[in-house]
Amino acid sequence: MPVNPVSALNAESVRHEDSEEGSPASILSLLGTNAVPSEDQKVAIKNILAQRAQSWILVASRSSWKQAPTDQLAALITPARALFPEIVSVVFESCILGQMALPRPLVHKAPLVLTQICSKWRRIAIDSTPKIWSSILLSDRGVANGKPKLALLTKHALLLELWLARAGSLPI
Repeated sequence: MPVNPVSALNAESVRHEDSEEGSPASILSLLGTNAVPSEDQKVAIKNILAQRAQSWILVASRSSWKQAPTDQLAALITPARALFPEIVSVVFESCILGQMALPRPLVHKAPLVLTQICSKWRRIAIDSTPKIWSSILLSDRGVANGKPKLALLTKHALLLELWLARAGSLPI
């Protein structure tokens, strides 16, 4: 019978000092969010991760469920999580400025790829960084005999509308 990783985390964490900030409940409430853990929570998470690393070495081949929650816990204390939105915005702008050509509206390239990392980055890219939406290159592929297809024109119109909305008052 598979073990529920959240229950296991809760049971495992009860053994740790149950301070209010570093309590299992406060740590569990961070999973799946972009919240930055407090210093007490970071210490508790590091203790759990250290304990898991030791036990993982002993039972790595026996149980695969432990790795997913461990990855989620480790993600809570990554330095990128604590970056101020203003710094992330500057990094996003650098992504666009570093491109050799105007940005194409492709999901695997900036600025669209920046909206797919996490909800925090999506909010920063869409709501707080209009500069990354101030240029766009639309392809004329799909133009036959000098006349674009209606589907292509519709797609371009929708993309331009999206870019204009996100660029705000900045010129495109």
